[in-house]
Amino acid sequence: MILLGRGVDPVAAATFGPALDAGFSRTTLIRLVEQSQEFRVRSITLAYQKLLKRDPDPVAFQTFLSFLATGGTIDGMQAAIIASPEYFSRRANSDNATFVNTVWQDLLGHPIDPKGTSRSR
Repeated sequence: MILLGRGVDPVAAATFGPALDAGFSRTTLIRLVEQSQEFRVRSITLAYQKLLKRDPDPVAFQTFLSFLATGGTIDGMQAAIIASPEYFSRRANSDNATFVNTVWQDLLGHPIDPKGTSRSR
């Protein structure tokens, strides 16, 4: 399963396979996965590794675990990490132009283009 970074375990397959065959909504299944502790842990870890190039520290991990458990979104978590002083200093060397380019690369997967530069002013 892409959301969890692993294959489906036998218990989930035995539970949800027949449920899907009987008409259980695929959308509801995905929402259940996204509400799981396993998904939240993986999302926090991947966001930190991608954006800060490190694993989350225990305090940040618990903060974002609570944030996600109370309705916060993955996008909101990523925005908070990107807005952090650590991201600005560690990833952008405390430089605004580098910050914009780094955000573009991290979120969109490519360097900023001339169109993007004109919109960011």
